[in-house]
Amino acid sequence: MNIEGLTLKLLTDTLNEELLGSKIYKVYMPNPQSLLLLVRRTRDTSSLLADMHNGSCVLYLPQQLPENPETPPSFCMLLRKHLEEGRITKISQSGLDRIITLEIDLLGASSKIITKKLIFELTGKNSNIILTQDDVIIDSLKHVNAAQSSYRTILPGKAYIAPPPQEGLNLLTDEPAKIVQAANSLPAANFAKAFISATTGVGKMTTMELLAAADILRLPVTGAGYRQTADKYADASSQASCLCAHQPY
Repeated sequence: MNIEGLTLKLLTDTLNEELLGSKIYKVYMPNPQSLLLLVRRTRDTSSLLADMHNGSCVLYLPQQLPENPETPPSFCMLLRKHLEEGRITKISQSGLDRIITLEIDLLGASSKIITKKLIFELTGKNSNIILTQDDVIIDSLKHVNAAQSSYRTILPGKAYIAPPPQEGLNLLTDEPAKIVQAANSLPAANFAKAFISATTGVGKMTTMELLAAADILRLPVTGAGYRQTADKYADASSQASCLCAHQPY
């Protein structure tokens, strides 16, 4: 099951709380498809683990650290060279897309601060971890050449191009009436299906949970059903916004 952008919004908030300002002191790759960052905070240490295995990508703060191989992969050695002793100064998500970026400051030549980006593209089978500086790729977990993708190449020395952004309205920032109107314009059998098509960052499970809470699961998206849906969705939207802001509803 793919991660939803709304879920990553919550994760991004948590990472900012737990890791922002910390310093990376060790980089490991427990297996060829995973990355482990050990970080030093003001009073203790923490860690961040990414696993891109078989398209079931995850990014989380592990309770227990995995074992690491005696001989690190070449990508691990490169990341150690570029990231160790760097400080995490920004953690952000690209809208509600499934992309989280860590900005890491390091001391370069002549004591000049340079910023590198560690980009986690959590996009299912195409998931990747990409290291860039000044929007140029230093290296990545997976290389993608022109024969594999007509949209972008992911190779050292190439300009970094993000995946195509998802089309749709943001349920955290767009007005409820606008989202209902967009759903109403789509040829869907019920509001749940129209909602998924009209928005970005949410899938079937979250949509069903959200609309069930507002009692909008099988209402039509036209006529009286449309007006009833608009009122109920406004309430559901408030619940979603409070959830993502960690506020009581």
